[in-house]
Amino acid sequence: MEKRDLSEILRHHPFVSDLSEHHLHILISCVSNVRFAEGSYIFHEGEEAEKFYLLCEGKVALEIHSGEKGAIRVQTIGEGEVLGWSWIVSPYKWHYDACVIDDVRALAFDGKCL
Repeated sequence: MEKRDLSEILRHHPFVSDLSEHHLHILISCVSNVRFAEGSYIFHEGEEAEKFYLLCEGKVALEIHSGEKGAIRVQTIGEGEVLGWSWIVSPYKWHYDACVIDDVRALAFDGKCL
């Protein structure tokens, strides 16, 4: 997918609705289109957090692990929402697992690029 196409997708996402053209151009220079299948993980707790995602389609369960209870869902996010603030806050590690519960199409942003 060309950056021009990603630009159009980005411009229609609620998270960036109030951004200036200047800031949109910065985001566009650091974006890629990604897809994740149901049952896959976007990231796991403790891994390096280097990206954030704007969800365009699908749903993701945010899970923490608790000894005998295993995975505990703490939040479900979907279309129009943001996934992954950990890339911006030290120690830059994911604090939960992100499990895809409905096929996801998202825009991924490289935190180092930003």
